Amino acid sequence: MSEIDAAARMLMDADAHWLAGVLLSVGPQHGPQVTSALPGQSWHQFGLACDSYWLASGKAQWSAAKGGNANGYRVMAEEASRLGLRSLGDIGDWPHVQGPASASPRSDGMTWAEIDEAMRERFGGS
Repeated sequence: MSEIDAAARMLMDADAHWLAGVLLSVGPQHGPQVTSALPGQSWHQFGLACDSYWLASGKAQWSAAKGGNANGYRVMAEEASRLGLRSLGDIGDWPHVQGPASASPRSDGMTWAEIDEAMRERFGGS
């Protein structure tokens, strides 16, 4: 059984049939892995998180070490905190800012069935 099939089975067993269908409809992907989050498992899908990048001299910067106090990621993290948001720079994900303090809807206590319903309402489908 593939990793995708196993994840889809877990979602179906947790009454998250719509999410399982989303996962199966996309199928296996190739290239570098950018996330291990299943559909609905990120605050991004709830509209409560975003990723951005720091632009310096017309070029995307991905390091939080460059620029000292003027480093765009560190400035963004400080502003996020001031606004009551959470930067994930403390765990190395500097481009990420989110509203909820918890890492994900699941760690916030949502069941897969609740996430399934929320995603189905947000993105449509039967």
